[in-house]
Amino acid sequence: MRKNKALALALAAAMTASMTPITAMADETEGLTSYYTYQTAVNEMETFCVQNAQNAKELQVLTNCIDGLLSMNTKGELIPGVAKEWGTEDNGKTWTFKLRDDATWVDYQGNEMAKLTAMDFAYGLEFTLNYWKNGATNTSMPIELIEGASEYYEYTKGLDEETAMNIDIQEFLDMTGISVPDDYTFVVSCLAEKPYFDTVCTYACMYPISGALLESIGADGYLAASYDQIWYDGPYTITEYIQGNEKILTRNDSWYDTDSTTFDEVVIKMVEAEETTKSGIILTAKAQEKPSIAEIVAVGPGGLVDGNEVVMNVKVGQKVLISKYAGTEVKVDGVECTAENIKSGEYKVARPFNLAYYDGRIVFIRRLKSAFERNNFRTYRSFRRIK
Repeated sequence: MRKNKALALALAAAMTASMTPITAMADETEGLTSYYTYQTAVNEMETFCVQNAQNAKELQVLTNCIDGLLSMNTKGELIPGVAKEWGTEDNGKTWTFKLRDDATWVDYQGNEMAKLTAMDFAYGLEFTLNYWKNGATNTSMPIELIEGASEYYEYTKGLDEETAMNIDIQEFLDMTGISVPDDYTFVVSCLAEKPYFDTVCTYACMYPISGALLESIGADGYLAASYDQIWYDGPYTITEYIQGNEKILTRNDSWYDTDSTTFDEVVIKMVEAEETTKSGIILTAKAQEKPSIAEIVAVGPGGLVDGNEVVMNVKVGQKVLISKYAGTEVKVDGVECTAENIKSGEYKVARPFNLAYYDGRIVFIRRLKSAFERNNFRTYRSFRRIK
């Protein structure tokens, strides 16, 4: 089989930038067993689902823990991942990936859970293209390049949620250009000749999911899984995660690439970003005015102001954007009031133009001067191996 390494630089540049590996020369790492690095707190991970990750803050970690078909070295050149050989014999219309047979799935503690097979890549792509499992995240590349991908996405979108969440993988294979001739062969049929297709196989949408894991926790459980629930097939596992503080990646002794040099552990410490004012004062991120999200737990009735009726246009249960110093802590007889106190009716908002909100720690009270807007937001979530 001819190994085609033609690079489509225009398509690969963006992905290369977001998956820059942690690399070092052998003489630089000799004797080192741990690697310490830092991220600012605003770049904390928000998902452990690689198929749902679109941002470097997640991919910088997850692509060191989960291996796809192919990877890239520090020069942006394609190198084998789980696929030991790959190529096309029809100028890119059909691509065949021959997988290694020694790749395994482990849990976060390094216990071997299952063999990694070609079907796991089918499960991964099906998850990406199933509207009810993954929304529209990371669907653009397969929809534009892979035979039947667009039709499958629209098909699942038209199903009810329960049916789509429990769809059989064979239905996905029947409807798309994906085939799995055996346990270690994965074949992709493109919509047309795509001689650069292998360069996009480093994208998150092409990463595998263990079919055994999906059977165990379900698609919805996988999307919401934490570091200690997902399985790993890459050089590291996430053995500790304290949100906003640190995460520890530990070498995966079951990783197939024994020729690579890896650290025993990688420690990522979260630090506050600093900003210097015009007068030269340095402010940490904690000291900077920044918005946060809170839940409305009680609202006054509104009323007349200067003869004009003011309607309270926020409701209990809404999520709102508030500033850091927006309110005053609610205390009754010196005791902090809780969201449960208010929701149960034990305490009520006493004044007509006040509202109470809960930011996840404590209840605050604020006088409503203008309308709040509902805030529907979503933040999406690479150290590579040392070669």
